[in-house]
Amino acid sequence: MKDEDILNAMNFVSTTKILLQEMRDDRWESFIWYVVQFCRNNDVDMPELTECYMDGTRRSCQQKNNITVEDYYYFQIFNVVIDFQLMELNNRFTEKIIELLKLCKALSPTNGFKSFSIDAICGLAEEFIL
Repeated sequence: MKDEDILNAMNFVSTTKILLQEMRDDRWESFIWYVVQFCRNNDVDMPELTECYMDGTRRSCQQKNNITVEDYYYFQIFNVVIDFQLMELNNRFTEKIIELLKLCKALSPTNGFKSFSIDAICGLAEEFIL
């Protein structure tokens, strides 16, 4: 069962990395739509997304850029958080480590070596030993 848990965990990690990248690349519009709907349905005050974002003391003379509230949340919050999560996952679970853990299942003696795979073992040897 531990072998299956490791394999499932590695599949979850790989899938999570793909989904986070897809979300970062082209899911902002649907994400912000759900946020707006949630705020409206729950009477949560929300800034107008098309207004200029005011940083600090809200004095317009101190503003150095003319970004909107939506741009601020997109570039400074949404993308930064997703990039951080992807960086952490990539640092902790490199593609080689994920592949190694998946291939190690081929060496499992569970169920009379049911998952024993000559091709996987040869791949393991070629990739990581040579």
